[in-house]
Amino acid sequence: MALPRLAPLPRHWAATIPALMMSLVFAACSSGGESGTPSPTAGPTESFDKVSEEPSGLPDKRVNIVIHAVGDTLAQPGVIEVPDAFGTVGDELTRRFSADDLTLANLECAAAESGEPVNPDVFSIRCRPQGLDDLIAAGVDAISIANDHIDDFGPDALAETIAEATERGLIVVGPGPEPVVVDTEGGTIALVALNRSNEDATPRAEMFAAVEAASTQADHVVVSIHWGTEDVRSPLATDERLGAELIEAGATAVFGHGAHRVQSLIARDQRPVFHNLGHFIWPVDDDPVDRDSAVGYLAIDDAGDLTYCLLPVTLDEPGQPTLDRPDRICELNA
Repeated sequence: MALPRLAPLPRHWAATIPALMMSLVFAACSSGGESGTPSPTAGPTESFDKVSEEPSGLPDKRVNIVIHAVGDTLAQPGVIEVPDAFGTVGDELTRRFSADDLTLANLECAAAESGEPVNPDVFSIRCRPQGLDDLIAAGVDAISIANDHIDDFGPDALAETIAEATERGLIVVGPGPEPVVVDTEGGTIALVALNRSNEDATPRAEMFAAVEAASTQADHVVVSIHWGTEDVRSPLATDERLGAELIEAGATAVFGHGAHRVQSLIARDQRPVFHNLGHFIWPVDDDPVDRDSAVGYLAIDDAGDLTYCLLPVTLDEPGQPTLDRPDRICELNA
């Protein structure tokens, strides 16, 4: 399978989650080799010094790649009224996203003016193309569009979304499972976007073929997958099995979204499956649970060992995520 290759990128919870969820989340935070929080070198024009935030007493390893992933995201939704500040990402998150090697978001809307609802009897989601600028300003580098709402307004709107994002310099992954390889200073990353949430679900054979092919043509494989039951905070047993199978097929990490709730992080063969990251930029209500979110964090050091965890995030206002613990890169409890 021939993979498109992109130019190198620059280096760049309000309510407390119940104790059970927190134990799932933080007990899973781990390092694939020796425990440690990464401290990569910032780029020449970036003043964010990750070295200064490294907890003391941890091994001195060079981190080659840092990746952040966020969940369900709307960019200036055009079907509902939202506050003017909708889409404003907190300064600390923006700082981290701008200093990493790759930040990946699940764009759950057609960012387009064209098209008509494919099914007028169901709620269809579209976003204004200008909302993509908010994501770029927050440090987002890539968007996954393999989900159940990307084609709500038909093929013209889908094509417009891809064109608008590409023209702005965003890496677009999906809606099919064909991998996209990204060059970074620390190595190559193959991004694979999968949808398991509706009738347009990616067939299993295609999923595994894409991951297996990507693993032979890039140093690391990152899977973004839309799955799970909406508003449920535990992963489905079928999703747990699928996550393990994707790791076995060659994925370095799996980042899930679609449930609009934070779900558990499970290590498979010392590689992480982030079952659901919750929603990131979304029109939340007053339910504290609805405001809980998380950022998936993955660092790969020069020995190939992984450090990964969930960074707790709160949507203080609709569509405005902020980091809860800006003093830590990765809360390790292993």
